[in-house]
Amino acid sequence: LLLMKRILQFLFAIITLFAFKQASAQTNFVSGYIVKLNGDTVRGQLDDRNWNINPAKINFKTDTEQQYTVNDLLGFGSENDTYKRFSVSMTLYKKNIADQLPNEQPVIVNDTIVFLRLLVKSDWDLYQLTDANDISHFYMVQHEKAHELIYKKQLVERNESTYVAEDNSFRAQLAGALQPEKSLENKISSARYTAVDMKNIFEKYNLSKGITTKSVSKDKFSYDFDVIAGMSYAS
Repeated sequence: LLLMKRILQFLFAIITLFAFKQASAQTNFVSGYIVKLNGDTVRGQLDDRNWNINPAKINFKTDTEQQYTVNDLLGFGSENDTYKRFSVSMTLYKKNIADQLPNEQPVIVNDTIVFLRLLVKSDWDLYQLTDANDISHFYMVQHEKAHELIYKKQLVERNESTYVAEDNSFRAQLAGALQPEKSLENKISSARYTAVDMKNIFEKYNLSKGITTKSVSKDKFSYDFDVIAGMSYAS
């Protein structure tokens, strides 16, 4: 019975994801704007695909529809989302541990021009990028400079033992930048590298500093295929 339940949960996840992908392939023009390289803001209709992976190009129309790439704009957005162009560094690694070689080092890519998605406005703004491998990267932005919050998971082989190691350097980065009070410091020390935990930290930081937090992004639909593949469901 338990096995059947897990199989049904797995099938439901796959069918739902397929339906979502099909729906997102259709055009979805909503009120939005673009910011041109000269700083001018143009309002019109944005083809909002509810991107799970940060887009490198978008479709936008006023009288006629036009496609813009990350090289053409400073940013774009709608009522629900704000994207802004930055030059960033990215720590790239294979999401599935089974695909990694023991002691394989992540690749650091520098000076990559991307659209980052704003999650929370603050003294340090919180942005997110989801790459082509469906791996999330979070950035703290201040004075137009984006700093990657470092996290990576890798397969380590040492002394004839093989295990999975996590680098949670982002926790020390957050504590150093935000200089949080004790209760928030405790939350940071156990935070996961997820949008939920990151947003929670910055919202609580804003609250402690008397900064009004405005909801600037809607949650994205996503499945963790490592969990699905492993059939790790609570019974």
